[in-house]
Amino acid sequence: MTLTYSFDTRLDLYADKDWILEIYAACMLTAKKFKHKIRFFGDRYAHNKLSDYIDEYINIEDQSFKIVDDLKIYIHEVSDLDCITIDGDILLSHPLIFPNSSPDVIFEVAETRKNALKVENDFMSGYFSMVGIFNKYIDKAAIPHWNDKLRLCCNVGLIKFNNQKVKDRFIAEYKKLREVFIENIEPIEQLKAKGCIPSIIISQYNFGLLTTYLQTKVAFFKDFNNYTHFYGKVKFSNKTRLAIKSILTKKYLM
Repeated sequence: MTLTYSFDTRLDLYADKDWILEIYAACMLTAKKFKHKIRFFGDRYAHNKLSDYIDEYINIEDQSFKIVDDLKIYIHEVSDLDCITIDGDILLSHPLIFPNSSPDVIFEVAETRKNALKVENDFMSGYFSMVGIFNKYIDKAAIPHWNDKLRLCCNVGLIKFNNQKVKDRFIAEYKKLREVFIENIEPIEQLKAKGCIPSIIISQYNFGLLTTYLQTKVAFFKDFNNYTHFYGKVKFSNKTRLAIKSILTKKYLM
Protein backbone atom coordinates (compact mmCIF):
# COMPACT_ATOMS: atom_id res chain seq x y z
CA MET A 1 0.00 0.00 0.00
CA THR A 2 1.33 3.42 -0.99
CA LEU A 3 1.06 6.46 1.28
CA THR A 4 1.32 9.91 -0.29
CA TYR A 5 3.14 12.66 1.59
CA SER A 6 3.59 16.28 0.53
CA PHE A 7 5.55 19.38 1.45
CA ASP A 8 6.11 22.72 -0.27
CA THR A 9 8.73 24.91 1.38
CA ARG A 10 7.50 27.85 -0.74
CA LEU A 11 4.43 28.11 1.52
CA ASP A 12 6.84 29.14 4.29
CA LEU A 13 4.72 27.54 7.00
CA TYR A 14 7.52 26.92 9.49
CA ALA A 15 10.53 28.94 10.57
CA ASP A 16 12.50 25.71 11.07
CA LYS A 17 11.53 23.73 7.98
CA ASP A 18 14.53 21.42 8.40
CA TRP A 19 13.16 20.19 11.73
CA ILE A 20 9.76 19.57 10.15
CA LEU A 21 11.45 17.55 7.42
CA GLU A 22 13.22 15.48 10.10
CA ILE A 23 9.77 14.62 11.47
CA TYR A 24 8.73 13.64 7.94
CA ALA A 25 11.82 11.46 7.64
CA ALA A 26 11.08 9.60 10.87
CA CYS A 27 7.42 9.10 9.95
CA MET A 28 8.29 7.92 6.43
CA LEU A 29 10.95 5.55 7.74
CA THR A 30 8.47 4.04 10.19
CA ALA A 31 5.82 3.66 7.46
CA LYS A 32 8.38 1.87 5.25
CA LYS A 33 9.16 -0.54 8.09
CA PHE A 34 5.45 -1.42 8.02
CA LYS A 35 5.83 -2.22 4.29
CA HIS A 36 4.15 0.93 2.99
CA LYS A 37 5.56 2.49 -0.17
CA ILE A 38 6.18 6.22 -0.07
CA ARG A 39 5.05 8.67 -2.75
CA PHE A 40 6.05 12.29 -2.30
CA PHE A 41 4.78 15.49 -3.90
CA GLY A 42 7.16 18.32 -3.09
CA ASP A 43 9.78 20.82 -4.16
CA ARG A 44 13.40 19.92 -4.76
CA TYR A 45 14.59 21.23 -1.39
CA ALA A 46 12.23 18.91 0.49
CA HIS A 47 12.97 16.00 -1.84
CA ASN A 48 16.71 16.35 -1.29
CA LYS A 49 16.16 16.08 2.46
CA LEU A 50 13.87 13.05 2.18
CA SER A 51 15.15 11.17 -0.86
CA ASP A 52 16.40 8.20 1.21
CA TYR A 53 12.81 7.35 2.16
CA ILE A 54 10.90 8.05 -1.05
CA ASP A 55 9.88 5.44 -3.64
CA GLU A 56 8.20 7.85 -6.07
CA TYR A 57 8.77 11.59 -6.38
CA ILE A 58 6.55 14.15 -8.13
CA ASN A 59 7.99 17.67 -8.42
CA ILE A 60 5.35 20.35 -7.82
CA GLU A 61 7.38 23.45 -8.61
CA ASP A 62 5.33 24.12 -11.76
CA GLN A 63 2.25 24.53 -9.53
CA SER A 64 1.27 27.40 -7.25
CA PHE A 65 -0.39 26.86 -3.88
CA LYS A 66 -1.69 29.71 -1.72
CA ILE A 67 -3.13 28.02 1.37
CA VAL A 68 -2.11 25.01 3.41
CA ASP A 69 -4.41 22.34 1.99
CA ASP A 70 -4.13 23.37 -1.68
CA LEU A 71 -1.36 20.84 -2.31
CA LYS A 72 -3.25 18.00 -0.63
CA ILE A 73 -6.38 18.72 -2.68
CA TYR A 74 -4.29 18.97 -5.85
CA ILE A 75 -2.86 15.50 -5.16
CA HIS A 76 -6.32 13.95 -4.99
CA GLU A 77 -7.37 15.86 -8.08
CA VAL A 78 -4.57 14.36 -10.19
CA SER A 79 -4.63 10.90 -8.56
CA ASP A 80 -6.97 7.93 -8.76
CA LEU A 81 -9.03 6.49 -5.91
CA ASP A 82 -6.07 4.41 -4.67
CA CYS A 83 -4.49 7.60 -3.34
CA ILE A 84 -4.08 7.94 0.44
CA THR A 85 -2.71 11.28 1.59
CA ILE A 86 -1.09 11.43 5.01
CA ASP A 87 0.46 14.27 6.96
CA GLY A 88 4.19 14.03 7.48
CA ASP A 89 3.78 14.36 11.25
CA ILE A 90 1.71 11.18 11.71
CA LEU A 91 3.85 8.42 13.21
CA LEU A 92 2.28 5.00 12.64
CA SER A 93 2.56 2.23 15.21
CA HIS A 94 1.34 -0.49 12.81
CA PRO A 95 0.37 -0.81 9.14
CA LEU A 96 -2.60 1.39 8.31
CA ILE A 97 -5.94 -0.35 8.98
CA PHE A 98 -9.12 0.36 7.02
CA PRO A 99 -12.76 0.03 8.13
CA ASN A 100 -14.58 -3.14 7.12
CA SER A 101 -17.30 -1.11 5.41
CA SER A 102 -16.89 0.82 2.17
CA PRO A 103 -17.46 4.49 3.00
CA ASP A 104 -17.40 7.13 0.28
CA VAL A 105 -14.47 8.83 2.00
CA ILE A 106 -12.24 8.21 5.02
CA PHE A 107 -10.78 11.17 6.90
CA GLU A 108 -8.35 11.11 9.82
CA VAL A 109 -10.59 11.91 12.77
CA ALA A 110 -13.96 13.50 13.53
CA GLU A 111 -13.61 16.81 15.37
CA THR A 112 -16.77 17.52 17.38
CA ARG A 113 -18.00 19.43 20.43
CA LYS A 114 -16.83 16.44 22.49
CA ASN A 115 -13.17 17.03 21.61
CA ALA A 116 -11.63 19.74 19.41
CA LEU A 117 -14.70 21.93 18.86
CA LYS A 118 -14.95 23.53 22.27
CA VAL A 119 -15.27 27.29 22.60
CA GLU A 120 -12.42 27.33 25.13
CA ASN A 121 -10.12 25.86 22.45
CA ASP A 122 -10.76 28.72 20.03
CA PHE A 123 -7.56 30.49 21.04
CA MET A 124 -5.63 27.49 19.67
CA SER A 125 -7.60 26.59 16.54
CA GLY A 126 -9.56 29.71 15.71
CA TYR A 127 -12.49 27.63 14.48
CA PHE A 128 -15.22 29.70 16.10
CA SER A 129 -13.65 33.06 15.27
CA MET A 130 -13.06 32.17 11.64
CA VAL A 131 -16.49 30.59 11.09
CA GLY A 132 -18.02 33.84 12.31
CA ILE A 133 -15.93 35.83 9.86
CA PHE A 134 -16.60 33.51 6.92
CA ASN A 135 -20.31 33.63 7.70
CA LYS A 136 -20.42 37.36 6.94
CA TYR A 137 -19.16 36.87 3.38
CA ILE A 138 -20.75 33.64 2.16
CA ASP A 139 -23.68 33.66 -0.23
CA LYS A 140 -25.79 30.72 0.93
CA ALA A 141 -27.46 30.51 -2.48
CA ALA A 142 -24.03 29.75 -4.00
CA ILE A 143 -22.92 27.51 -1.13
CA PRO A 144 -26.20 26.00 0.14
CA HIS A 145 -24.58 23.56 2.57
CA TRP A 146 -22.98 26.38 4.55
CA ASN A 147 -24.00 27.14 8.14
CA ASP A 148 -22.15 28.42 11.20
CA LYS A 149 -23.25 25.77 13.71
CA LEU A 150 -19.77 24.21 13.97
CA ARG A 151 -20.77 20.65 14.91
CA LEU A 152 -18.34 18.56 12.85
CA CYS A 153 -14.98 19.03 11.17
CA CYS A 154 -13.29 16.24 9.21
CA ASN A 155 -9.59 16.36 9.97
CA VAL A 156 -7.62 15.94 6.74
CA GLY A 157 -4.42 14.52 8.23
CA LEU A 158 -5.40 11.37 6.33
CA ILE A 159 -7.73 11.21 3.33
CA LYS A 160 -8.86 8.28 1.20
CA PHE A 161 -11.70 8.69 -1.31
CA ASN A 162 -13.56 5.59 -2.48
CA ASN A 163 -16.24 7.28 -4.59
CA GLN A 164 -15.26 9.36 -7.62
CA LYS A 165 -18.45 11.47 -7.64
CA VAL A 166 -17.99 12.29 -3.96
CA LYS A 167 -14.34 13.16 -4.52
CA ASP A 168 -15.17 15.45 -7.43
CA ARG A 169 -17.88 17.22 -5.41
CA PHE A 170 -15.68 17.69 -2.35
CA ILE A 171 -12.85 19.11 -4.47
CA ALA A 172 -15.26 21.42 -6.33
CA GLU A 173 -16.72 22.74 -3.07
CA TYR A 174 -13.24 23.23 -1.64
CA LYS A 175 -12.31 25.34 -4.66
CA LYS A 176 -15.53 27.34 -4.45
CA LEU A 177 -15.03 28.30 -0.79
CA ARG A 178 -11.32 28.88 -1.40
CA GLU A 179 -12.20 31.41 -4.12
CA VAL A 180 -14.54 33.26 -1.76
CA PHE A 181 -11.77 33.39 0.82
CA ILE A 182 -9.05 34.60 -1.55
CA GLU A 183 -11.17 37.15 -3.42
CA ASN A 184 -13.50 38.48 -0.74
CA ILE A 185 -12.42 37.54 2.78
CA GLU A 186 -8.63 37.67 2.94
CA PRO A 187 -8.17 41.11 1.31
CA ILE A 188 -10.29 42.63 4.10
CA GLU A 189 -9.78 40.35 7.10
CA GLN A 190 -6.08 39.49 6.61
CA LEU A 191 -6.51 36.21 8.47
CA LYS A 192 -3.17 34.73 7.45
CA ALA A 193 -1.31 37.80 8.68
CA LYS A 194 -3.06 37.36 12.03
CA GLY A 195 -1.66 33.83 12.32
CA CYS A 196 -4.93 32.06 11.47
CA ILE A 197 -5.10 28.90 9.38
CA PRO A 198 -8.12 29.47 7.11
CA SER A 199 -7.71 26.09 5.40
CA ILE A 200 -9.29 24.41 8.43
CA ILE A 201 -12.52 26.16 7.50
CA ILE A 202 -12.12 25.75 3.73
CA SER A 203 -11.35 22.04 4.02
CA GLN A 204 -12.09 20.50 7.42
CA TYR A 205 -15.21 22.45 8.38
CA ASN A 206 -16.44 22.61 4.79
CA PHE A 207 -16.06 18.82 4.46
CA GLY A 208 -17.88 18.29 7.74
CA LEU A 209 -20.81 20.31 6.42
CA LEU A 210 -20.77 18.41 3.12
CA THR A 211 -20.89 14.98 4.77
CA THR A 212 -24.21 15.95 6.37
CA TYR A 213 -25.65 17.90 3.42
CA LEU A 214 -24.86 15.17 0.88
CA GLN A 215 -25.48 12.29 3.33
CA THR A 216 -22.00 11.06 2.54
CA LYS A 217 -20.89 7.69 3.91
CA VAL A 218 -17.84 8.72 5.92
CA ALA A 219 -15.42 6.90 8.24
CA PHE A 220 -12.39 7.98 10.24
CA PHE A 221 -8.98 6.29 10.37
CA LYS A 222 -8.54 7.16 14.04
CA ASP A 223 -11.40 4.81 14.91
CA PHE A 224 -9.38 1.85 13.57
CA ASN A 225 -5.74 2.83 14.14
CA ASN A 226 -3.28 3.74 16.86
CA TYR A 227 -0.72 6.36 15.89
CA THR A 228 0.83 9.57 17.12
CA HIS A 229 0.02 12.87 15.42
CA PHE A 230 2.55 15.60 16.27
CA TYR A 231 0.13 18.47 15.70
CA GLY A 232 0.61 22.15 16.50
CA LYS A 233 3.17 23.07 19.13
CA VAL A 234 3.67 19.39 19.99
CA LYS A 235 6.01 19.22 16.97
CA PHE A 236 8.54 21.33 18.84
CA SER A 237 8.36 19.80 22.32
CA ASN A 238 11.41 18.14 23.86
CA LYS A 239 9.51 14.84 24.03
CA THR A 240 8.86 14.94 20.29
CA ARG A 241 12.45 15.88 19.50
CA LEU A 242 13.75 12.94 21.53
CA ALA A 243 11.33 10.52 19.84
CA ILE A 244 12.21 11.69 16.32
CA LYS A 245 15.96 11.71 16.95
CA SER A 246 15.73 8.19 18.39
CA ILE A 247 13.98 6.83 15.28
CA LEU A 248 16.47 8.44 12.90
CA THR A 249 19.51 7.46 14.96
CA LYS A 250 18.47 3.81 14.94
CA LYS A 251 18.15 4.01 11.16
CA TYR A 252 21.62 5.44 10.75
CA LEU A 253 23.09 2.72 12.99
CA MET A 254 21.55 -0.09 10.91
